[in-house]
Amino acid sequence: MEVRQWSDRKKKITVPLLPSMVLVSLHEKNVNKVFEVPGVVRYLFEKGKRAEVSNEEVLSMKYYLENTYHSNQKEVGKIIKVPLLEQEATLLSIKGKNCIAQLKKLGAIVSFQLS
Repeated sequence: MEVRQWSDRKKKITVPLLPSMVLVSLHEKNVNKVFEVPGVVRYLFEKGKRAEVSNEEVLSMKYYLENTYHSNQKEVGKIIKVPLLEQEATLLSIKGKNCIAQLKKLGAIVSFQLS
């Protein structure tokens, strides 16, 4: 959830954890099926191979969404370790308790709240 401000009101809206990304689990023979979905452009690549996200990472992201983040490092530009994801990230912004960081491995932008 994120609070968005319009000229006349504020509203809490649900935003995706990984904007513009969808995680899929497919057998190798079916990897091209994703391109049958309108809007799909390409796979995310890492070191020349299709990026893989383990089931443990998916479960960690789910757990992350259900909890808050604790950190003593609250300086923009610092590399932090997002403990519930077990991923390093660059802290991009802090506004009150709301933080935005870019995951090093996936390059995805994530938002979270400090408790």
